[in-house]
Amino acid sequence: MSSPLDCWKGYERVPGTKPGAKGSCRKSSPANQNHYGESRGEGHKSGERFRSDPADRKAFEALSQMQKDSLHNQANLYGKPFFSPKLGVNVDPEDGVLSNRPIYSDNTKLTYDKIDRPFTSPMRRATKGGGTTKVCLPKSKVNSMSPEQKKKVVAAKESAGRSGKRERSQGSEVKGARKKGATLRDWFEKENWVNVKTGDECGAPTKRKASNEPRKTTKGKGRNFRTVEEGAGMTEEGVKDYKKKNPGSNLQTAVTEKNPKGKRAARRKSFCARSRGWTGERGRAARRRWNC
Repeated sequence: MSSPLDCWKGYERVPGTKPGAKGSCRKSSPANQNHYGESRGEGHKSGERFRSDPADRKAFEALSQMQKDSLHNQANLYGKPFFSPKLGVNVDPEDGVLSNRPIYSDNTKLTYDKIDRPFTSPMRRATKGGGTTKVCLPKSKVNSMSPEQKKKVVAAKESAGRSGKRERSQGSEVKGARKKGATLRDWFEKENWVNVKTGDECGAPTKRKASNEPRKTTKGKGRNFRTVEEGAGMTEEGVKDYKKKNPGSNLQTAVTEKNPKGKRAARRKSFCARSRGWTGERGRAARRRWNC
């Protein structure tokens, strides 16, 4: 009987020589180290047994909840699952960051579209001394700018802020922002400065953006999610609410019939493949509802 404990990275489990012995770990030879191919889960039987790699679970557990929420939001914006090579996890629009990646009999791992940007680092922070993404100019100048000019200067400032820089690129400088002959003091003290993007007075508190996510409630008349007993997942009202807030989204409700055809059969096959590693209560309930 071998020990249930995992070995260190680069080592493999060696069974004990006697019954009941714990066994030991030894350094893996290059021939024994895992090198997996990639798969979308297609071409594999629904009842096929799969293996898992402890490294995938560790990658999932290494993420903070804020990172997981950020990745989940990006998957919703993307409109379909994706794989982050930087963070080593698959992310699904409906279920967020997946805790496991099935390894199929042909030694391939479930791997979705590889995307690093803008998802490389959901927790990326600005460096010291920079980071602001607001751009303010005198109201008189802002009123004379075209929508294209405003968009250009705002985009340049936001890009600089995300990189932790104090100033935007010189190519985005606005000509004529200071009146001819005006001193710097006149410019800062006598002009009415406004936020180019919002039109609000510069320095005013930033308005919180309305969430593009449905309320995560399983109770009441306007509930957007089913309870675990009902099979988890979104209700029809929840899907409609999400699509209203995210135009262009192809989010759909679960495929629950026994023998779906065509695209619905493909949707079930894809869902069941990517959800095989789900061990949470809602995840297991969703798989039952999809008849996985």
